[in-house]
Amino acid sequence: MGIVNRKEADNRDTGAGSGLLNRFTALLAIAFSLFHLYIAGIGIMSMSAARHIHLILSMVLIFLIYPLSKKNLAAGLFILISY
Repeated sequence: MGIVNRKEADNRDTGAGSGLLNRFTALLAIAFSLFHLYIAGIGIMSMSAARHIHLILSMVLIFLIYPLSKKNLAAGLFILISY
């Protein structure tokens, strides 16, 4: 049983952060959703600024959810290059 659990832990796609990091990630995702609702509803900001904010928030969320480590560096770089 110990070997199976270790293999399952190694094959996880998401990073296992601390509780505080997970809460910060969830709050950032909620803020990201509220930002999109604001842009869709009121939208009193230039589209260029909205695109920049969208890119910054999405990149931060991606790196918080899928952190790069030495173990997964090749896979992470492949994901970055494939886009």
